[in-house]
Amino acid sequence: MKLLSGRTIAAGLRWTAILLALLLTLLLALMLYLRETDYLRGLIVRGLSEQAGRPVRVEGVVDLQLLPIPSVQLNQIHVPADAGFGGDLLAVERLRVGLEPWPWLRQRKLRLRDFEIDGARLMLQRNAQGVGNWQVLMQRLLQPKPGPSLFQSLDTLRLRHGRLSWQDQNRRQLLLTDLGGQMDNIQRQQAFPLHLGGRWQFGEQAGRLDFATRIQPGPASWLAGLADSGLDLTLAAKKPVMLQLRAPVLSRQGANGQHWQARGLTARLHVQGRQLAGKSDLVLQTSPLSLALNALQVDAGEGARASGWVRYQGADASLRGEVQMPPFDLRRLAGAWGFPLPSTRDPQVYAQAALRLAFTQTNDDWLLRVADGRLDQSSFSGWLRLHAAPFQAQFFAQMDHLSLDRYLPAGSGKASTTTAANAAPLPDWPVSGELRLARFESGKLSGRNLLLELGMNGEGWHVR
Repeated sequence: MKLLSGRTIAAGLRWTAILLALLLTLLLALMLYLRETDYLRGLIVRGLSEQAGRPVRVEGVVDLQLLPIPSVQLNQIHVPADAGFGGDLLAVERLRVGLEPWPWLRQRKLRLRDFEIDGARLMLQRNAQGVGNWQVLMQRLLQPKPGPSLFQSLDTLRLRHGRLSWQDQNRRQLLLTDLGGQMDNIQRQQAFPLHLGGRWQFGEQAGRLDFATRIQPGPASWLAGLADSGLDLTLAAKKPVMLQLRAPVLSRQGANGQHWQARGLTARLHVQGRQLAGKSDLVLQTSPLSLALNALQVDAGEGARASGWVRYQGADASLRGEVQMPPFDLRRLAGAWGFPLPSTRDPQVYAQAALRLAFTQTNDDWLLRVADGRLDQSSFSGWLRLHAAPFQAQFFAQMDHLSLDRYLPAGSGKASTTTAANAAPLPDWPVSGELRLARFESGKLSGRNLLLELGMNGEGWHVR
């Protein structure tokens, strides 16, 4: 049997010691990794829970990466909704958090540097009383907090494959899907850009959206206002529609920061080469939700302009407003927007129209009132009530004077789709109402104080 030399034995012992040292180092590194991973998991969850004011759950695995910069990846994160609501307000499939290395290594303090969110699902809803499941959380996030913030060193925020659903108290739902966005160079007292894009769906309507702005932090809050904001919405339909909104400045007002104001908000609606342009001052209150468009100015083209105001109240989901239109050519306007009026015996009718209109909308019901309207040489007033589902319209109108022959179809002695009706009660028809004429003329026939009951059931107008 050949004996090993002392040099061979020494070399073997040396390599054995090196392997044991490597194994011990790996074991210590693994223990440190597991310890730091568990420590950072608890630290991040506690920090997020303190910011949200409610317990944040992490149900998936947590991974720690030390190079090139320390970062932690958390999976399956859940943020519950406000009290009184079931389920989650926010669920995130994956969250990667980049850390500031020196505060963590030297002082064991957590300072977030980068946020990368993948697969976030934000679920907003209102209950029967109109209260949103996000309002308490939003108020907490916007309120200034004493001491250093978990996000005070945040520099970059990225969002991929996001989804937002919003449901009102009437169970109507708005969906935003495939959302992606990014904020860079986030620093206190310096404006930083935000870009967000994706798809939207509301009922049977769908399209794309693109939003860009610059967020302006303030001394007491990370969000003091928005600058150079732009929102583009497209509607994918047979006749593609695009809505463009622009706001030079959108600033927070009030002690609690729940009021927003934007002066000089502009909007443009594009429909197959036609354009509707508007300008207004916006006032928005987040809790309770309300929105007002003041000093509204609209240019519909062909010399038709309108002015007024519009207000929305989230508590009862109601919309109200007033619109005034000075004299305009109704025939030219309708033709320009693809709704040509029929040819009439007198080609000059519909050339002069004006109105002052007030409207109210609650749920599926609309009420429109005309207090002071003009059509050619006639003055009129009245109201129109619409119900969307099932569709039904009722109206009442009164005119001081009407020359009926001028409005009959060209080359015809009477309207071919108008017949006398004596059977079915007109108010039960889809469209029905009354027209009162203080004075009227039709051929050799003339009279005063004429009451006409009108109805339409899809086959034409019926009169009695």
